Amino acid sequence: MFSNKSLPNSVKVFYWVWAFSFPYDYQFLPLPEQPTGITFISIWIVWLGIGGLVVIPLGEWITKRKKE
Repeated sequence: MFSNKSLPNSVKVFYWVWAFSFPYDYQFLPLPEQPTGITFISIWIVWLGIGGLVVIPLGEWITKRKKE
């Protein structure tokens, strides 16, 4: 599934844009009434995980397409 080749640069840029497009304004996040920093960080980690689930297969698909 994973190769030792790096992901294409376009996919890396997509992931960085995804990572920092996190809605940092508390009113848009599904947080409890008195959120702590741990709550905020855990939601951000989930955000990064979702981005990774999108980026890894996309990068592998682009790499495979370029080889053919």
